[in-house]
Amino acid sequence: MKEVFKVKKNLFQVISLMILLSFFIVFMTVSCKTVPVETKETETSISETTSADTTSTEVAASESTSETGLTKTTTNTTSTPALEDYKAECIRTDYYKGLDSILEGFKLDSYKCVYLSEGTVVWVVKSQAPEEYIAEGKKSEEAIRKLEKYLNTSIRDNFNGEEKVHFFYGSTGAAFTPLAHYTKPVIFMPTSSDYYSFHAYMHELTHVLTLRSQDAYYYGWAVEGLAVYLNDKLGGGASYPNFGEDIDQMASKYLNNTDTLEKIGDEKYYQYTIDDGFYSLSGSFIKYMVEKIGIEPFMKIYHDADMQKAMKEVTKKNIQEWKSEWISYLSSLPEEG
Repeated sequence: MKEVFKVKKNLFQVISLMILLSFFIVFMTVSCKTVPVETKETETSISETTSADTTSTEVAASESTSETGLTKTTTNTTSTPALEDYKAECIRTDYYKGLDSILEGFKLDSYKCVYLSEGTVVWVVKSQAPEEYIAEGKKSEEAIRKLEKYLNTSIRDNFNGEEKVHFFYGSTGAAFTPLAHYTKPVIFMPTSSDYYSFHAYMHELTHVLTLRSQDAYYYGWAVEGLAVYLNDKLGGGASYPNFGEDIDQMASKYLNNTDTLEKIGDEKYYQYTIDDGFYSLSGSFIKYMVEKIGIEPFMKIYHDADMQKAMKEVTKKNIQEWKSEWISYLSSLPEEG
């Protein structure tokens, strides 16, 4: 009897242990299943937090802007000057001292700065809406880079470290660059209502990048001719004198104008007034020469104080020989339409 009781007692203990073991196994199984869930929830939370932080950063970056006059450009704050820096760059009143003696009635406080870039500052009279002038400023920036590359020069090289050309839109009359009277890169331009020279930014920038003291404006046919030619070659705006028309075809119309034709190559003549024939013939003549000898040899001639002598030395032909060839070329062109 005692043995039977002892067996039952041992059996009960075994069963109890088995039940406890079963509970333990179930508990461990449930616990193991819940761990990945908790881990997953934790990772999702981190991901959401990171995403939110990133979004917040992106929003902050997109809302950080720089204003160039009335032009707002979205940029990275780490590489963009503060608005105050732009204002300081635009309003350099000491830079503009003396302009009132060149342009009658010029007053800086009559203008507003509407655009600033790496190479240009655009001012326009306050009565004008800025949009058209901002567009011209962007085109001018592109034109500067094209001219610098083609001519192998830069604004900085020509103006003792100055890096920007300053445009003032609002002058009356034609566009002009007062380098004979003012030693800084400033261009006066008319408002958009002036069809003749509103888009003459490439023409005037050519003067800025090519005129030097020894040129002294004596060779007007070369000065204006080069500007007309490069405006066409480098894709400037349609402007005076040909407004997109082929310059050779236009020049050929003035071959019978002997008075104007004689001025091409004359070192004593400079054209101070608008003359369709003079500008067209000059542009065509410079085009003819550059396409024959290349821009680098031509610029060597252009920058010589005695251009006619330099022409003979560089090309082995004098001005009359070049003119004779060029006139024959224009005479051979078929008549339009």
